[in-house]
Amino acid sequence: MIPLKLQIKNFLSYGPEPQTISFANYHLICLSGKNGHGKSALLDAITWAIWGQARKTSGNSKADQGLLHLGQNHMFVILEFEINGQLYRIRREYVQTKSKPFTSLDFGILQEDNKVAPLTNKTIKATQQKIETTIGITYEAFSNSTFLRQGQSNEFSKKSPKERKSVLADILQLQQFENQKKIALDQARQLQIQYKTEVSIQERIEEELSTLSQLQQQQLEIDNQLQSLESIKETLLKKEKIHNKKKQEILEAIKEFQFLEQQNIEATSKLESTKSKIRDLATAWHQVAKDHQNLADTQQLKQQ
Repeated sequence: MIPLKLQIKNFLSYGPEPQTISFANYHLICLSGKNGHGKSALLDAITWAIWGQARKTSGNSKADQGLLHLGQNHMFVILEFEINGQLYRIRREYVQTKSKPFTSLDFGILQEDNKVAPLTNKTIKATQQKIETTIGITYEAFSNSTFLRQGQSNEFSKKSPKERKSVLADILQLQQFENQKKIALDQARQLQIQYKTEVSIQERIEEELSTLSQLQQQQLEIDNQLQSLESIKETLLKKEKIHNKKKQEILEAIKEFQFLEQQNIEATSKLESTKSKIRDLATAWHQVAKDHQNLADTQQLKQQ
């Protein structure tokens, strides 16, 4: 992290007139001056802006109130800094009211037009976590490595082994290895799940291929049966044509038979009529012959 600009108002010895300190043009800075001129306050302002901690804050339930300039009720610190070529801005503000103190924290990316793209979360705690993640170091690690406060140069040696281990882990950023380990384990689990899924898919594909092979064999058998049925169908169609032809011939023969039968009936009727007429004529003839014979006999008797 490279500090670029610091703005202070009502923070420790700095009064209500906002003060701006630029670090942009310097690679190495040495602060010198008399006691109480605000040298340490600049460093405290940086740590308070980033972590919300400075002198009088450790273990103090009203830490921010202890940093407020005497007689004032509002203070803020704005810090602009650079990390890996990216500019950021933090604004931490404290307001002392009659009812309840108010604290706010804003964090964002500083753009070329001096506007800020917000990275602030819903809560101060979440925003603070994002700031520390971006910077990559906690206040505890910073104050035991880079920033040695006056009279507390042996603070690290006074810590317990567990606390020293935690501080060293933060300084050496060993958490990154833990994070990478978690990521690697997560990726390994994901790959294992993916592998099992792909194996399951492969087995299913093989089963489907086996089933497909059986279906292809069945399809081949069905095709053969269809060909056989097509051949039978063609034979039946030929027979059907022959039968239809014979049926047509039979129908025509039936019609002809019915016509002849009708003619036969009419001829028989005419024949019967003719026979009846012949019988009538024969009867009449016999009657005429009989009458003629009787007449002849009568004449013969008269002659005798």
